[in-house]
Amino acid sequence: DYLTAKELLYLLVQTISRNGNFLLNVGPSADGTINPIMVERLLQMGDWLLVNGEAVYNTRSWTSCSEDDDTIFYTRTIDQVNGD
Repeated sequence: DYLTAKELLYLLVQTISRNGNFLLNVGPSADGTINPIMVERLLQMGDWLLVNGEAVYNTRSWTSCSEDDDTIFYTRTIDQVNGD
């Protein structure tokens, strides 16, 4: 059973917004190949990051969030953390 790209991206954003680290356990098999479903997921996530990477890379978690909605996540840029 593999998570969909949408499910993986949800976990990624949720983890980042809570100041966590996200690790995917993707590695080659004994013959050196990577499972095609894993390649597909990585490419899908990469496509999403090309569009939305600004909200992921070089960000920090939001200090507090009053949203009770578990589908809205916040991050802030390094500049916002440093007060610039």
